[in-house]
Amino acid sequence: MSFRDLDRKHRNRRYELVPQFEQYDANELFLRPYVTFVSRPGLDNPVFHTDRLGYRLSDSGQGTVDSDRWPDLGGGIVLGGSFVFGVGASGDGATLPSRLAHRSGVPYLNLGIYAGNSLQELVAAVPFLAHARSVVICSGINNVFASLQSLGHNEVYGPLFFEGALATLGRTPIVDLAAAVAEPGRGIPDQRAADTAGQVLPSTDTGDHLAARMTAALDRQLRDLRIIAAAARPDARVLFCLQPFADPVLRTPTPPERELFDLARERQGPWLTARDHVAANWDAYADRMAAGCAELGVDFVDLAARRFTGWSFYDRVHMTDHGYQQAADIIWERLCSTS
Repeated sequence: MSFRDLDRKHRNRRYELVPQFEQYDANELFLRPYVTFVSRPGLDNPVFHTDRLGYRLSDSGQGTVDSDRWPDLGGGIVLGGSFVFGVGASGDGATLPSRLAHRSGVPYLNLGIYAGNSLQELVAAVPFLAHARSVVICSGINNVFASLQSLGHNEVYGPLFFEGALATLGRTPIVDLAAAVAEPGRGIPDQRAADTAGQVLPSTDTGDHLAARMTAALDRQLRDLRIIAAAARPDARVLFCLQPFADPVLRTPTPPERELFDLARERQGPWLTARDHVAANWDAYADRMAAGCAELGVDFVDLAARRFTGWSFYDRVHMTDHGYQQAADIIWERLCSTS
């Protein structure tokens, strides 16, 4: 989550261009039952706020929406990773779920999990599916990149981020871990050790091996989508939105987008081969995802990066307020259409 390793001059310029990123870059993840990890519950900073479960608050015509209040309000839920969480948005009211709520007139609960995969999205949905009149899944990127960086520890359920850190925790009995954190002075790790434990690096595979990892990611996405669709209310609208991947191969960046891409380039080194492979195959991946959704009877929309105009992206995944508004407009138009 952090850009601590970015050159100070580049980091300062990044915050000059996008002040809210200082808050997003400081957003750390905390272990939680079932969903594995979420943002800090009860977080309250100048840019975003989370509820007692760690989900971001969203806005609606009925007021603030959180996981406690939403079941009484009804409406829809939005599942996904940091794109749904709203990284880059200037405030809670500028995220995709909030924009969608104002377009539709009904509340949308933001269940976005920073760095979450499709199985984590499924688990997040479970308590809310019985109440949801619409289920919007905006996902795709995290499954792919989690697969490309997998250490092979979680092939049964599917790769996830921070596999190394979780494997380390798994070598110690859970009560001993709790005791170590509770002991005075033991709960504050050395920063360098924490950065190393949280490091996420791609596989060194190339060519056919990367293609196989992308195929596995798609299969897991469809596996979890099948369960969500089956568990949703019979009258619920289920829509899968393949999130945009704004690589310059797929969309020509605007000048501010280009500068931000360049500022982050020094962190891209180990990922260049994997990132370029994804960009070269993203349109084909979208076609395969569309075909998979059709087989499941789930509505599909491709939020292809080329559909967005103006300064829409801060990086290849996360959007400006203008970008999230455009995404909400596309999704709402699809939700209003007949299947």
